[in-house]
Amino acid sequence: MLCCVAFAVHAQDSESMDSSSLVAMEESVTSVEGSGSSDEEKLLKKLEEQFFAEELLAEEEEAQLAEEEEADEEAAEEELEQIFAEEYGYAEDIGPYRLRIGDRMFVSIYGEPNTGRAVVVDSTGAINYLLVGRVFVLGMTIDELRYHLDEKIKKYFKHAFVAISPVEFGSQYYTILGEVRSPGKKVLYGSTSLLTAICQAGGFTEGAFRTQTIELADLSHAFLARKGDYIPVDFRKLIYDGDISEDKELLNGDYIFIPNSLYKEIHILGEVKDPTTIGFINTVSLVEAIAQARGLTDRASSRICVIRGSLANPTKFMIDINLILRGFEKDFLLQPGDIVYAPPRTFTSLRDIVRLGIRAFVSTAASTAGVRAWEAVGFDGEPREINPSVVVPFSE
Repeated sequence: MLCCVAFAVHAQDSESMDSSSLVAMEESVTSVEGSGSSDEEKLLKKLEEQFFAEELLAEEEEAQLAEEEEADEEAAEEELEQIFAEEYGYAEDIGPYRLRIGDRMFVSIYGEPNTGRAVVVDSTGAINYLLVGRVFVLGMTIDELRYHLDEKIKKYFKHAFVAISPVEFGSQYYTILGEVRSPGKKVLYGSTSLLTAICQAGGFTEGAFRTQTIELADLSHAFLARKGDYIPVDFRKLIYDGDISEDKELLNGDYIFIPNSLYKEIHILGEVKDPTTIGFINTVSLVEAIAQARGLTDRASSRICVIRGSLANPTKFMIDINLILRGFEKDFLLQPGDIVYAPPRTFTSLRDIVRLGIRAFVSTAASTAGVRAWEAVGFDGEPREINPSVVVPFSE
């Protein structure tokens, strides 16, 4: 009953409201709605600021992750260098040969008879030659000495060109072994390039097969090593295509090896118990190759790297040997010349694994070549003449 009376009174009061009261109520509602709109704008602005803050944080985390990855790569590079240096050791690179006390040369002026003289760098570091008299040469390269003498002799011969031939130099050498006619340790003088070294070694050896002459050099696996490290050179491009960009300048201690194309071998290296090289007969699988090396060490990763083809641009395969042993994958068939490398578990980058695998191959091939060099070099240390007419074994 009281509710009905109150409702009636409220209705009566509403009817008695004037127009000004209605306007005031409308303004109040509008004010409330405006307040709601302002809250939404603040919320949107807050969400937007939060979004940009999260985006900025993600960018910073991404940049930090990239820096960490770069630092990890640099650390891996240093670890690779340290591992190889500790295992094989190498001397510092001291660049082109510089004249030392006791070096002997033959100096002449091109086109001028009776100008040839044998000169020796004396204990004071100087030589004596014809019109120029005493010249200090200690520490000069051959090219620097030639230029120096050219400038002095031009006073007497307008178009002089000095020729310098080494007779006996100090202790800078390079070594070239394998399928060249004159393998061995060579004196390094002046600017000597890879192609020049091959020419000075008499070129590649050849053999006869069914009245045809065949080259014995395996240029796909030929390599240049420096301080125990592999220097990328595409020998096929250099020899067959004449790509001079591959003609590297040699430095003291460089090692060149030209393997025999008739040796069908597979190299099993890295974290195996007995790193070895096996002959390829009919078929050889990855599991068989690892077994030949007496299995993996405790440090080895289960992911085995197979490096195939040219060392300059190889084809790489990563095979999980555990999946093969458990029967989930088929065994991987190897080919002649394959390098099977078992990396340590600490290396996960394919680039680092391939690089270390090639380094191991270079070291192994270099030591093996020392034994095989006796086939081309006599016991007196002098190279024997290669008879190109000899019949060599060859598999079709």
